[in-house]
Amino acid sequence: MPNFASIFGENSTFVEGNPDGYTLEPEVVAAPNPFIEGTQLRFVLAKEGLVTAKVLNVMGQEINTLHVGMMGKGNHSILWDGYGATGEEAAEGLYIIQITQGDLQFSTKVYKQ
Repeated sequence: MPNFASIFGENSTFVEGNPDGYTLEPEVVAAPNPFIEGTQLRFVLAKEGLVTAKVLNVMGQEINTLHVGMMGKGNHSILWDGYGATGEEAAEGLYIIQITQGDLQFSTKVYKQ
């Protein structure tokens, strides 16, 4: 088996699925979760590239864009303060944090109290 972690980053999980038997499933971790005043989003990038981080509601509507720009390989952290793009506090509920780099897209669910 190839050493995928050395290619895609140490926080990658592999699951059965493709013809080679493995697919990449990157991970983003939010803490605290649930949160009241903000949550820190931590993730690892395997290579440098353009990264977009968005907050979506459960209907898939964009609430806020947290980051659009280049990021280097390695560990990263982005804060979501619990507010929408227009400055209003997001309502209590479930949200999806979506991080995209090229063809890779990974997400996690967070609960705002």
